[in-house]
Amino acid sequence: MAETENMNEEELTRLSQEENCTSAKRPLFPQIVMLICIDFGFLVYGMGLSHTAVLIPRLKEENNTFTFNDQEAAYIASVYSIVSPVGYVLGGTITDFCGRRRTIILGHICYIVGWISIAAAQNISTILVGRIIEGVAKGLTVTTGMVYTDEMSDPRLRGAFSISMKISVLLGILLILGLGTFLHWRTATAIALSGDIVGLLGFVFYMSETPSWLVRKGRLREAQASLTRIWGPGNEIQVQNDIKIISERIKLKENKIKIRNGETFNLRHFISSVRGYFRCYIFKSFFTALIFLLFQCFWGNSIITAYKVEIISKLKGNADWMNSYIISLVATVIEIISLVILSLLLLVTGRRALGLVSGIGMVLCGSVLIGVLYHEGTADVIADQKALVWVKIVLFFGYNFAAMTGLGMLSFIMIGEMLPSKVRGVGTGLIMGIYDVMVAISLALYPTIINAFGMRGLFLIFGISALACTLFVYLFIPETHRKRLEEIEMYFHQPNILWITGTGYVKVNQKKVGSVTR
Repeated sequence: MAETENMNEEELTRLSQEENCTSAKRPLFPQIVMLICIDFGFLVYGMGLSHTAVLIPRLKEENNTFTFNDQEAAYIASVYSIVSPVGYVLGGTITDFCGRRRTIILGHICYIVGWISIAAAQNISTILVGRIIEGVAKGLTVTTGMVYTDEMSDPRLRGAFSISMKISVLLGILLILGLGTFLHWRTATAIALSGDIVGLLGFVFYMSETPSWLVRKGRLREAQASLTRIWGPGNEIQVQNDIKIISERIKLKENKIKIRNGETFNLRHFISSVRGYFRCYIFKSFFTALIFLLFQCFWGNSIITAYKVEIISKLKGNADWMNSYIISLVATVIEIISLVILSLLLLVTGRRALGLVSGIGMVLCGSVLIGVLYHEGTADVIADQKALVWVKIVLFFGYNFAAMTGLGMLSFIMIGEMLPSKVRGVGTGLIMGIYDVMVAISLALYPTIINAFGMRGLFLIFGISALACTLFVYLFIPETHRKRLEEIEMYFHQPNILWITGTGYVKVNQKKVGSVTR
């Protein structure tokens, strides 16, 4: 049985390599159209993520219409992340039964309902309901959108598409901040749903279901039509090759399941299979990826995104000449620029170097900002208070820039790289679910931290966490740049816990045990 499973794994690898070769010349135009439709889902995700950054300050300005305390404001900000795991679970279930395309359509419809609920809200409860619906919609569109892209895109373009999705999230943040800056919050919310309308129309009238799902359901004629749209007319041979590869891969996976659960199944084998998930190398990779990601909740990524306008308002203090909304727009533009820089650096620079430089930059900017905040009340600091305000804002910009050119994105990128293939799907979902819960907790605690310690205490927590994250990168995070997934997985089989005490990578394609690389 073990030999049969190994043969299946080798055959799956062969099919993946064959798919990479046959997909190399897919027409670019259908890929771009697909990416645009998918990116609208991530654009809306970004708008929902940072909606509270402008919504809460605007609601506080309307004291006669809306009455709420800081804790209720925290609920508005955090509920979006609290309910996201529900969307992940629903999305995973619905997408298998109804297809990827219909699940994304359902997600856009839920988003539209959520935006309308908030735009027409007459009380805080309705806004909370709208945020809950949007949180579920996020789980439906984001996870299913990633699956849809993996199954429809040219394998050679998936990395670029991944960066495009992250840029779309930041563009969504920039868009909602811009709308909230110059328009009434109801108008801004109503305009925001137009992104979902465009995405919905794209999937209803243009995008087709993925060939993988259609073949799995036995709908070969529809799968052929879907592939024809991807390849374009006159490429029937390539379409048939793709149908063959997808069918063989699905058949091999089904045979693998039958081997495990069919006539050869017994209790001992079941227990052995379960124990296979509780291996030391799996725990090492899982907790390394999880802890690396959770640091974001402590050094401020989620809090800054959700409360950006309020944080800038507190940093500028009584400087009425400075517009907090405009400054938040500038901060978001800087984040987008930093992400573009990161995407270029990822091609030539190691992950560890980027993480360490990013962390050091965050610690330096954060330390100076904390010092300024602790001494700004004294008469000896800076006589020109206008200059002092700009110093704090520039340091805040620097902290954000350093974060987004390294730690802010590497922890997401490296999840799929570090997790073993055996648990990559389940492990990624579990890590993201835990992360969303921790994001919700950090957002809910923000008013308590501000009331108890002020901005000085908040950035002290950020700075200490950034330093701890930098040390974590130096001690634990392996270098995955230009390493095959098999090599990374084999690294976690080694007995060391710390990267700096390990022997590096054992080349999996060499029998020589002593052949290692750093």
